[in-house]
Amino acid sequence: LIMGGSWISTGNEALTSARYAFRRHFFQHAGFRPIIEEPGSEADTAGSRLYETDGLVTQYLEFHYGEPVLGVRNFPQACVAATMPLVPADRRRKCLDIGCSVGRSAFEFARHFEHVDALDFSARFIQSGVRLQEGGELLYEIPTEGELTTNRSIALDRLGLVEAAPRVLFMQGDACNLKQVYTGYDLVFA
Repeated sequence: LIMGGSWISTGNEALTSARYAFRRHFFQHAGFRPIIEEPGSEADTAGSRLYETDGLVTQYLEFHYGEPVLGVRNFPQACVAATMPLVPADRRRKCLDIGCSVGRSAFEFARHFEHVDALDFSARFIQSGVRLQEGGELLYEIPTEGELTTNRSIALDRLGLVEAAPRVLFMQGDACNLKQVYTGYDLVFA
């Protein structure tokens, strides 16, 4: 018996609690799972390592800044467009964007608010927003088919967000453990 399953196992057999019996007359896919670091090391937690890969940052950049696909509007833009009619004009001083990721919703909210605090757990995600805010251009590749990729670039001037950018403050933080300074907002977007 082996604990857990392989990449080809069904979902319930892929759990570490599953037990898998091998039979000699079946083609088997067996392997092992290495442990890279011991828990509690000084490095980032396992969750943040999974959360901050280059591939995931690229996916979020495309999701936040890419062109509409199959007629589906850009999600952060659509969220802001749906939210702002519900915010009275005299309540548009300060906004908190919790889980801002790479920053598109924060920049979009900054079109309407005097100040936006943009908070995310991932330092690499907010670094993308900061680079854009500083006038930089972000270059990234998205997979198209197999190992083929397409180059993409984004800059706030091409998105019409340059004037809104100075009103955003990007910060790293944990949405489940907010500090006392995060108070007094007219809108909290999560």
